[in-house]
Amino acid sequence: MKKKLTALAVIAALALSLLTGCQSGTEEGVAAGPVIYYRRTTAPASIRQPYSGSLESDYDTISAVLKLMNEAPAGGDAAPLLPDTVTLLGWEKQGRSLALNFSGGYHSLAAADEVLLRAGYVRTLTQLSGIDYLIFQVEGEPLTDRDGHEIGRMKAESFIENAGKTVNAYLRHDITLFFTDASGTLLIPEGRSIYYNSNKSLEWAIVERLIAGPKAEGSCRTLAPETEILSVSVQDRICYVNFSDSLKAPADVGAEVLLASIADSLILNCEIDKVQFAINGNIEETLGDISLNQLFEANTAIIAQVDPT
Repeated sequence: MKKKLTALAVIAALALSLLTGCQSGTEEGVAAGPVIYYRRTTAPASIRQPYSGSLESDYDTISAVLKLMNEAPAGGDAAPLLPDTVTLLGWEKQGRSLALNFSGGYHSLAAADEVLLRAGYVRTLTQLSGIDYLIFQVEGEPLTDRDGHEIGRMKAESFIENAGKTVNAYLRHDITLFFTDASGTLLIPEGRSIYYNSNKSLEWAIVERLIAGPKAEGSCRTLAPETEILSVSVQDRICYVNFSDSLKAPADVGAEVLLASIADSLILNCEIDKVQFAINGNIEETLGDISLNQLFEANTAIIAQVDPT
């Protein structure tokens, strides 16, 4: 018999000061020093290439760096962050900020691609002396989020990068994961104390453990064990989770429960409000009969009532 666990109690129990971050692919073996960020051609993730030019924030250097960013190195797995559908119309140095003005095609970028582009430009250009912030504009107007709020200027710290896999540092967090019951229709909370490599974000670690499955008796997995994560990033309190086409639910688990399992586990543990899902970088996909082209909020209505003791 299921016993009561109210949504408010769940949220209160999970009000933790937890890490947010941006997890993206990076190229291993890149020497320490200035780098230019590109897009990986084989997955929606970033890749770095060494930069040996000037680090001054004068006209010639800024122009040269922007030109390099739009001309990815020959061969390899690097492509420009800016797709053919978007043009950089111009830029202007404003004190310690650099304003970039893009064409209207910017608004047509997929959510994951837009965050990847923004992070790459910010991380690359704030390496130049005298540039601490970037300002994004579209056709001369300030860039806004989905709710119409102006995003404003951004610094490198706006995007936490987990670079390389050689740092053996681990973080610990107390979290609650959401699996399902035998019927596959309700979410079952499972408390965990997890340790995870600091090269990955907490959000990535949470999705990994959902894929690994539950430990508590009576709980069932919501994700198939072969599910592959391509990228996880956080910006503007939205978590972007990109899977390969391996994303599917086990038998008897519906798409609503699968997506709620991930969304609730992320939102109720991390400093985010919504989740955007993608498959191979495409949000114009469906899972079951649910379109992924929407922002998912926490679904506490399907959390099973459990005995607090």
